[in-house]
Amino acid sequence: MHLIKLLILPCIFITASFAQEITFSATADKTSAVIGEQITITAQLVCAKKPGSISAPKLNSTADYDVTGSNQNQSSSTSIEVINGKMTQNVTMTYLFYFTIAPKKAGSFTIPALQVNVDGNTFTSNAFTLNVGKEQVQATDVKVSLVLSKRTLFVGEQSLLTVQVAQKAGSQVQLTQQGLAQLYDRVEKAFGKDFSVE
Repeated sequence: MHLIKLLILPCIFITASFAQEITFSATADKTSAVIGEQITITAQLVCAKKPGSISAPKLNSTADYDVTGSNQNQSSSTSIEVINGKMTQNVTMTYLFYFTIAPKKAGSFTIPALQVNVDGNTFTSNAFTLNVGKEQVQATDVKVSLVLSKRTLFVGEQSLLTVQVAQKAGSQVQLTQQGLAQLYDRVEKAFGKDFSVE
């Protein structure tokens, strides 16, 4: 009986240690929206070391919303600690999975917990609730959106900010150099406190 206990305990310790090295969570860029407005769901997986294999999480369309797009990105950071003359290097891997959804009706609905498989182990994120109003988004002649190539950055790391301008067919609105200059000034003022804009 004592021999069996000695064989089981190391296995339990190894499993718990592996789980502590990984965190998996999900958030939304907004928790309130209206019908026709898009919401971006971001699932973040952080690993204390580079995993051998990852099975990406899935989010399917429901009666409440359509999944209109998905994307993913990854980055790594390295930290070096020197304790009592001994140098230790730690590498953290971050994986981001993006899902774009469009609500189909008003009300409150829950984004279910997502699951990701890392090296044969399954990790589950948190679930959360979104609130959708009845008012439709009004169409305009021009729609401007900002897209970052990376949403998770470290000090000194660069990200490309793309300004997308969509114009309704037949619209008489024209994009001018003055308008572009004003847009650049606004972006620089908005980001200038925390970022260097070039």
